[in-house]
Amino acid sequence: MEQPVHLLKQFPKQICGTWRNVPPSYMKLLEEEKMYVVLVTPDQENGLIGGKIINHRALKEETFSSLLVSDKEDGNGGIAMVTLSADAQSLSFIIDYQGLLSKSDPDISTVKIQFARNSRNVVKEITAKVTKQDTELAEVWSRLSQSQSKQLARGKLKLRILAPSGRKLEGRITPKMSCNTYQAVMSGLEALKPSMSVSAGSAIMHIQENGNIRYQVRLIGMESVVTSITIEGAPNKRDKRRRMTRMMNDYKKDKNSLDGWANGTYTKPNAREIYLLMRQQLYVNVATRNKRVSVLRGRITQILFHGHLARHIGKFYI
Repeated sequence: MEQPVHLLKQFPKQICGTWRNVPPSYMKLLEEEKMYVVLVTPDQENGLIGGKIINHRALKEETFSSLLVSDKEDGNGGIAMVTLSADAQSLSFIIDYQGLLSKSDPDISTVKIQFARNSRNVVKEITAKVTKQDTELAEVWSRLSQSQSKQLARGKLKLRILAPSGRKLEGRITPKMSCNTYQAVMSGLEALKPSMSVSAGSAIMHIQENGNIRYQVRLIGMESVVTSITIEGAPNKRDKRRRMTRMMNDYKKDKNSLDGWANGTYTKPNAREIYLLMRQQLYVNVATRNKRVSVLRGRITQILFHGHLARHIGKFYI
């Protein structure tokens, strides 16, 4: 299968596509991990980069990731799949790599795994033993601080692996990048105090490389002045809700109407908020002058990428 590249406004550094009507023979090859993806350019007709398609156990829980490139032009590299714990206190990561150890390195080598802001500012360093036959390593970063959580969520940390010979693989850590969209459908029946309201709302969201969350919220049929639009968690045992961000400052009413749009960006997420969004544990809640707690509410869910839908949604960014 050959897929032309169509860049979408909301995914400027990603290539998104859909392979429809996959023949059974190719499905079998996918399941057996015998298929590859190759990126072809006019100057590299035989392929610039390529890699095998695998189904890794870490992908389902992945929260952050990093593409690792070699400090030499030797075609080597790797990928790190990073999972945040539910309490946001630790990171588990698995690194698949190629070409880390050189011929001069011992058969069993101790490598350094560094999380850093830049070449000098190392936030965390972990050591691990690997052999020349290994292509994967797994470790845990425990006791993650609040400031480190924010740096992680906002794409300000790099992951670096150093071999004894000095060979290095490095890449910036970002929230897990995908071509999927986050959506919430808000209704009165889902409000904290359910009602048969004629009002309704919808929200579309995307996570960017720097952790920013772009959102577009549309409200229609509003019967009272909108006073609050928030992204928040579910009520706890004490009926308290943790509000992630307020979007009211971005709300613009339609002319001669209480309906309107909220278009904006949440720029200060922490790692746990990214985690909750990806686990579909956040909600959009709307309150009005008449219903001060909740008139509309909906869970934010993830919609798998679909070419036609993505191009339609992308029009909002043009």
